[in-house]
Amino acid sequence: MVLHDDSFRRLLRARDAIHARYAQSLRLQDLAREAALSPFHFLRLFRSAFGETPGSAWCSGRGRVPLQLAPGRVGFMKTSGLFPPRRRCPT
Repeated sequence: MVLHDDSFRRLLRARDAIHARYAQSLRLQDLAREAALSPFHFLRLFRSAFGETPGSAWCSGRGRVPLQLAPGRVGFMKTSGLFPPRRRCPT
């Protein structure tokens, strides 16, 4: 599937939103609105462009811990108090 530049820019904006808000729960409708697409077309184009669904991208982003939040660097011995409970991500 060939994406137009404008469509790809919209998808990049939504992907950036996923990575910027990885600590929050995001809805497909909100991401589709960010990309100015219907949820169906957003999901189809996102999977085609990036090879994964928005949910998979969100789950992979949740695994990244910013360096400044590493527990030893801020005086915590455990990370359990630093992060909100995680939604179960499909494997």
